[in-house]
Amino acid sequence: MSYVYDEDQFCCSVCLEILRDPVTIPCGHSYCMECIKGYWRKTEHKTGYSCPQCRRGFNPRPVLARNTMLAELVNKLREAGVQEGPHPGPLRAVDMVECDICSGRRRKAVKSCIKCMASYCVEHLKQHNDRDRSKTHKLTEPTRQLQRRVCSQHNRLFELYCRTDQQFICSLCTTDGHSGHQMVAALDERVEKQQSVCLGRFRNLSCEKEQLHDNFSCSAVEDDSERICTKLIRSIERRHGELKELVRAEGRAALVQAEGLLERLEQQIEDHRRRESELEQLSQTEDHIHFLQVAAVHLLQTAEPEDLPCVDVHPYFSLMILRRALTELRERMNDVCQRERAKTTLLLTGHESQNNPDHPERFTSLAQVLGKEGLSGRSYWEVEWSGNGGITIGVAYKGIVRNSGGTDSKLGCNSKSWSLDLADGLCTFQHNKTKLEIPTPISPRIGVYLDHKTGTLAFYCVSPRGDTMTLLHRVQTTFSQPLYPGFWVGLGSTLKVCPIFNFTA
Repeated sequence: MSYVYDEDQFCCSVCLEILRDPVTIPCGHSYCMECIKGYWRKTEHKTGYSCPQCRRGFNPRPVLARNTMLAELVNKLREAGVQEGPHPGPLRAVDMVECDICSGRRRKAVKSCIKCMASYCVEHLKQHNDRDRSKTHKLTEPTRQLQRRVCSQHNRLFELYCRTDQQFICSLCTTDGHSGHQMVAALDERVEKQQSVCLGRFRNLSCEKEQLHDNFSCSAVEDDSERICTKLIRSIERRHGELKELVRAEGRAALVQAEGLLERLEQQIEDHRRRESELEQLSQTEDHIHFLQVAAVHLLQTAEPEDLPCVDVHPYFSLMILRRALTELRERMNDVCQRERAKTTLLLTGHESQNNPDHPERFTSLAQVLGKEGLSGRSYWEVEWSGNGGITIGVAYKGIVRNSGGTDSKLGCNSKSWSLDLADGLCTFQHNKTKLEIPTPISPRIGVYLDHKTGTLAFYCVSPRGDTMTLLHRVQTTFSQPLYPGFWVGLGSTLKVCPIFNFTA
């Protein structure tokens, strides 16, 4: 005995595939066990438990049991070679709206009935229309989830949107519960919402564009910041080096000052010992008249000890002093050595010439300048030089000859100036054309100490690191006028004047 099986008889109306583990619910329709369970999980909070095909409701939820007879038939159908696709699981999403009446494989719905709350294929729509002789049922285009599109109060399709309550309403709701509310057509609300979404997306894109532009701008700012920070670090390092040198120079100046004061103190001690010896010899005489006469002369010659100034070395500088010192470091050269007092073709570095107008205080035939201000107290300054053309540093009275065609105007070649010449590996002191060669290696840094009151002028060799000083030559004389620092630069040499320290005490 043979049987002819219709495949549609054994298809689950939920997944549209051959039944798997079939169960039959009280209305008589059969489904896959997992499909009907999944369907009820989705709908139990909305419509309760009902049949997906005939919409019959059940309360309480039916107990599901495997239909063994139907399961055997399905197995025989599979053994007969019926092809089946992969089981998609419960509630498979389908693009088309399906007919709610088809019991086998569901066909495409062509209309939905608002009153029946069902969608119909062509065949079942004819049956529906035959029953609806009075044409009271309202048909619409196929619509999924009709329950969500129909007003539960008036059983009409939603046509309007109430912006006040933010919900969809039918035409009868306008006078029943929503009177006076702001209402628009559902299409208008959709258009506005779409525009709002598009506008939001446009704004998001604009923000992303601006953010992208800002990222590029930030990269440029980061590059600028990196470049500025690099320059700042280099500037700080340079200023730090200048500051260290400034502190060392002040220490060297104080050391030179202390040496000068020490010599004066030793001289006072020597004078005191000499007078004490003379008074001791005088005390041995028995001629009282002679003693009183000579003693009176000694008392008149013995003056009060000279008050020597203190050597004050400040280990710490205030921030204001440091800033001012560093700022004035480069400007001091122009203050001490005016360009207008240089000769017509002044060699600033010994490499390049610069033409300047005539000036009565300019040396006409020498690359030589004097300082702007005269020094009449105690001062200390340093010069750094390099090159193979040689340099001359010294001091001079303001009345030094400036327009001599020979060497009479050069520092050290007259009675109004004292100089130290550094050239060709030799170090020479000169005054009024009298030269004294100093046997010492030439140093790139020279210190000059002047004590105008005591007539002391000293030249020192300063180590490259500035931590040691060596006396080159000292002059002890009498200065009758303020002295001006002087400098001569040979062709191929460069000279730099460091800050001048004036001791007020």
